Amino acid sequence: MMQTLTTPVLKMIVGFVVCLVLGCGLFGCSMLLGDKAQALRYYSFDAALPSTPVTAIMPELTGNLANFAPNATIVVAPIHAAAGFDRNKILYIRQPYQLNYFRLSQWVDTPAMMLTPLVVSAFIQHGLNAVRQSTSSASGQFLIAIEILRLQQEFFTVPSRVHFTIRVQLLDYVTGHVIAIRDFDQSTAAQTEDTYGGVVAANSAVRTTLNALAIFCQDELLDWQQHPAIH
Repeated sequence: MMQTLTTPVLKMIVGFVVCLVLGCGLFGCSMLLGDKAQALRYYSFDAALPSTPVTAIMPELTGNLANFAPNATIVVAPIHAAAGFDRNKILYIRQPYQLNYFRLSQWVDTPAMMLTPLVVSAFIQHGLNAVRQSTSSASGQFLIAIEILRLQQEFFTVPSRVHFTIRVQLLDYVTGHVIAIRDFDQSTAAQTEDTYGGVVAANSAVRTTLNALAIFCQDELLDWQQHPAIH
């Protein structure tokens, strides 16, 4: 037959249980605080373009746009990304071929989704007509298809560098004929050796690339005007 527990034993058991509960509570609180301190940080493409239009780069093109408007509109197709770069994870690399993701930092959206409206803005800033293909009334003379081949912070050197590469195809919107293909490859040094330094460098790389892309399209439009037969 079980013996009746004495009062001191009961007090000891109750005290142990209370301490256990309090300990779990404090541990849980610390875990919650820790989770809060380790919350995800989200970043975006700013890629602000100059406030003043830069159409003066090729005034002969800007002045002649009326000759074939509104057909000289560039339709920007939805941008795609190569495998590994099609997520909202922020990539870094310490050795070739091995992609890593920052654990506590992400883009607010996939790079492809963030880049699309910036491409349209860059074209407009350079005096070109441009619309997104997603709009129901999108139509034009040209179609531009873009694929992100690389967007990663590379810790091969100090400072680290952000490597941004896109492949661009400019096509006849009606026939699908390829007018030009070009890769744009930009490497920009990070000011700090952390995620934020990489994000700032990424935005700088995007700005530089978009300006180069717009000038490339201006060149192709001008060539198309002057030599329509070869297109």
